[in-house]
Amino acid sequence: CEYIPVDISREAINQLMDTMSKEFGESQHQMKFHGLISDNLVGLEWMLKNRSESNVLALFLGSSIGGFLPKVQVEFLSSVRKSLRVDRDALLIGFDLVKDPEIMRKAYFDSEGVTSAFNFNLLTRMNRELGTNFNIEQFYHAANYNPVEMCMESWLIPKEKQSIEIVTEGQKKQMLSIDAFEPIYTESSYKFSLEKIELLAKCSGFQNENVFLDDKEYFALCLWIPI
Repeated sequence: CEYIPVDISREAINQLMDTMSKEFGESQHQMKFHGLISDNLVGLEWMLKNRSESNVLALFLGSSIGGFLPKVQVEFLSSVRKSLRVDRDALLIGFDLVKDPEIMRKAYFDSEGVTSAFNFNLLTRMNRELGTNFNIEQFYHAANYNPVEMCMESWLIPKEKQSIEIVTEGQKKQMLSIDAFEPIYTESSYKFSLEKIELLAKCSGFQNENVFLDDKEYFALCLWIPI
């Protein structure tokens, strides 16, 4: 058995490898592991070439697929399918199921402010890495459920007019004016019904072999088989 996590972040892979070594270091003869610094698709291609004798169970957990636009969901999963072999490999993938909109809204306005901090971090990184000067304290975080698109949508909304300085690649400075309450769209998080999951599997070249639900049926973990 070999576990090969894939991430574009060297820091994330190194932290995970340290944790794995502490947890399983004495039982490495039972479970081998090492990380790949790569995007998901390149990582899968690497495993197909370098672990061709092994069966592959690809993991795409949480609800990462919900961060993709619907068209891109199919494109990405179809690419994953090309790296998996019929009768040998499988994909275990997680979905955030559609539920009471009030429950979803509360998740985006959690008491610890996790979701708002995630969105505000976009401005923080722009200030740090792109030399902008967003006054982050003068922004609201807003989120709501779009029932037509079946997704949660997030915005950052300025409380007052701001003039933002942007340093371009040639070190030239440009000014961008943002009016009060002019929204910055930051995120779409798509939710899924079981029927939608079934259709997505078929459109991507998979058979939805099994579905595992939590007690409240808020989330689904699906075993997909390439066909």
